[in-house]
Amino acid sequence: MINKKITAIDAIIVVNVIIFLIMTLAGGTTNTEVLLRFGAMYKPYIIVDGEFYRFITAMFIHIGLVHLLMNMFVLKTMGPTFERLFGTKNFVIIYILSGIMGNIMGFGFGSVRSVEAGASTSIYGLMGIILGLYFFYKEESNIKYFAKQYFPFIVISLIYSITDPRVSVLGHLGGLIGGFLMTGIFDIPYHKLPTKTHIIFSAAYVVLGAIFLLIGYITAFTLAY
Repeated sequence: MINKKITAIDAIIVVNVIIFLIMTLAGGTTNTEVLLRFGAMYKPYIIVDGEFYRFITAMFIHIGLVHLLMNMFVLKTMGPTFERLFGTKNFVIIYILSGIMGNIMGFGFGSVRSVEAGASTSIYGLMGIILGLYFFYKEESNIKYFAKQYFPFIVISLIYSITDPRVSVLGHLGGLIGGFLMTGIFDIPYHKLPTKTHIIFSAAYVVLGAIFLLIGYITAFTLAY
């Protein structure tokens, strides 16, 4: 009998699929009312009602089957490498914090009335990790080579984000930034970064997040009045 360990990647995919199925039965994943009910990003609800949980719930919601399949395919393809590299617990933290940063940046600079959702903010965090590995460990030839292999994919993904009007490029960019910062906070095996680096990048995450939040509130109230 094969005792295969369930990975965090598998668990995340299962959660996304289950939520998608429940939303489909509730009225459809492209239905705005259903999206809002299940926790999609929507600036007025965050500002007026204080529904900050949407920064997390939105990363487990998808708008349409193609959206779900694309994100889950990329997650299943890229994710296991980074889960092994950082360990399951740290990977889950990185995944969630990258997604939160993406959603906060979308909140800060995005349209007041846009409804946004998807795991892509977290998935772009994985791409940010790749950039971070290249930045922090450029003297390590193996790590540098590993990171460079993903560069074409990152470039293509960014071009897609910029050129497709249906995509939240701000959320993707925020996730990318979040993932990059995570690389300065969490160590990889046999390579420990200085404590000073951990502190600086942890502080940078908090400060950037606070700035994006503040900008979101300022822009919303400016448009309202």
